[in-house]
Amino acid sequence: MVSIIFNMKLDLPKTIQMGDKLSGVFTLTNTTSEEQKVLIWKTPLEGLNSNCFKVIHSEKTISYDGKFVLHPPTPSSNSYMSVPAGGSVTADFDLSDAYFIENLGTYEIETQFKILTADEPNNTSIASSVSARFEIVEGGGSSRETEGMRHRVKDNFTAVNADDVGVATAPTIVGGTTAQQTAVGNAWTNAYSSQLCSISVLTRNDCDTIFKNTFKVDATLENKMTASGYYSDMKAGMEDSAFSLTINATQIGVGIAYTYLNSTTIWFNPTYFNSAFKPINGDFSQAAMMIQVLAHAVCGIQDCSDAITCSYTLGYFSSRIQVLVDNIKLQVKSSEQYLNISGASMENAAKACQGSMPTTDNFLWKIIPQQDGYVQLQVKSSGQYLNIYGASMDNSAKACQGSIPTTDNFLWKIISQQDGDVQLQVKSSGQYLNIYGASMDNGAEACQGNMPTTDNFLWKMLPA
Repeated sequence: MVSIIFNMKLDLPKTIQMGDKLSGVFTLTNTTSEEQKVLIWKTPLEGLNSNCFKVIHSEKTISYDGKFVLHPPTPSSNSYMSVPAGGSVTADFDLSDAYFIENLGTYEIETQFKILTADEPNNTSIASSVSARFEIVEGGGSSRETEGMRHRVKDNFTAVNADDVGVATAPTIVGGTTAQQTAVGNAWTNAYSSQLCSISVLTRNDCDTIFKNTFKVDATLENKMTASGYYSDMKAGMEDSAFSLTINATQIGVGIAYTYLNSTTIWFNPTYFNSAFKPINGDFSQAAMMIQVLAHAVCGIQDCSDAITCSYTLGYFSSRIQVLVDNIKLQVKSSEQYLNISGASMENAAKACQGSMPTTDNFLWKIIPQQDGYVQLQVKSSGQYLNIYGASMDNSAKACQGSIPTTDNFLWKIISQQDGDVQLQVKSSGQYLNIYGASMDNGAEACQGNMPTTDNFLWKMLPA
């Protein structure tokens, strides 16, 4: 039998006038004879940075509308608070900062977080939930705005031109060093491309094992479509809105990054740039963490509500797909063959073509983010890069590999289409990668074209 070693208490005024602060005090008491170190994440001890309370009025739950904080994978020493033996710690909070109270009447507030300690990080049964009641009565004021409401007013949710839909809008990056700005910009591009890959593979059975291992549920069509819906919403948010990515000069709180529901501003703390966080690969890559905080901003997803409705697992799955993006295959819709370098040639300017047997390294491509939302495509066999030969502006100019990717004919924009397909637009001419003449022949040449209306211009990004 697990022992309860902490008592929790909530104190709020019994009666509060509409428009007044909903000031409360949370008290945590250590009932043992030893000091305990308590993890403050997702508790009132770090402020209202998560949906740590369930607030009910007239049998309806009030939605959380406060700050969404992304925490690092492993707590550090400053993530804990010491509670002395037989002693207590307290935290003041204003409930109206995170929950919109708009009606008169009786409300119930209940704790819905777990107390965890440094000594027993997996024991979630050492404190029991507690609740309190209060009544909102008429007063001289109106409902107080939540933090989320205040930030949405500041953001003014700027929409972009509808012609740009299908392309991630380049964010405004504020503050930080040049290296930090580059890292955030690359994470934005990587997050977008990995979401496209996630949406694409979720329409197939390629990654059912990864799905099951990540989300801890069966890879049923319904579950995959739920996840795909979240990725589609985040992708649309990146396309339709002008985001501001703000880099804080000093650490604010204990999180890596934070935002608000439907906010177009995301704040990044110095810990986001920790050398342990790889730019692309891994569950806690900068790209995965970008997706996790976008899940908060665009979808309003909590850190973990259930297996699929969880910012962390959405980030993990995309990052695991992003690992595979280091070795993707590009399949053209018209013939269902795959982009490759003919004959696995090592020569500069060797042609790109389609092929039906994608079993060798000349069929494998790596997406490398560049500035302004563009990417380079590097073939594994030679290490060279897909480009339009000679930076030609001509329709049907051939696509090939090249070893010096310093000009615009090596830069590609990934443009999402229906059913998980994408188009690849080269920066130099603004034309699109396609298989010449929609040929069905093995070895048919890849080239650029200016009329991307047929299936030979549509590509799927598939894991190797």
